[in-house]
Amino acid sequence: MKTKWVLSFYIIIGLFAAYLAAILPNYNFITLSRSTGDVRVEYLRNYNGEMPRFSSELAHLYTEEEAFEISHSPAFQGKILSIRNIRALFHGESSLFDTFAIANVRVEKVFSGELSAGDTVRILLPCPIARNIWVEHMDIVSQCRTGMRGIFLPQALGDSDFREKDGAVLYFSDLADYAFHAGYMDLFLETRDGLVFNQEIYTSLSPDATLEEAGEYVAGRIQSYSII
Repeated sequence: MKTKWVLSFYIIIGLFAAYLAAILPNYNFITLSRSTGDVRVEYLRNYNGEMPRFSSELAHLYTEEEAFEISHSPAFQGKILSIRNIRALFHGESSLFDTFAIANVRVEKVFSGELSAGDTVRILLPCPIARNIWVEHMDIVSQCRTGMRGIFLPQALGDSDFREKDGAVLYFSDLADYAFHAGYMDLFLETRDGLVFNQEIYTSLSPDATLEEAGEYVAGRIQSYSII
């Protein structure tokens, strides 16, 4: 009787293990509702790969006025709740430029747009996030870490925001609500070493500004553009 019970127990364990093996791999992939063709996006548990490098001519240095014309809505202060690196697989393959990150950010104060304090939004970051890694022309956003607060100026993702390879189309709106299209101008980030932002663009803001002062600066600039 005991032997029969033991055999039944191991059969149940074996069936359960087979069930987990069948469903667990799917948990690592993001459900894509709009994207078409042979494209998948997977979460990366650990990212230690090579980072993409961008030549200087690929980064247009915007003026302060141009930056606010592009990225003033939504604009909000928030806290990063989590960051997960992801990789897009087109036809089963990916490149350095198919690796991103998704940040969940809780909204604390709204300067522009229709968000409300307490909302949590998903922002697509243009590069993966990992320790001791710096990405040229994305040096602000690449410093993002869970728990940091900042002023965020992302852009809403729409129909024109996608990546296509050999007939497979990945709509970025399947991944997040908003995106940082330029990792060097969309963010004022509060770090242990103080506030980091692009001082070459935002020349009216003191290099020693606090997060609160940056919020007042952004709100003032947005208000001045809404009056014009």
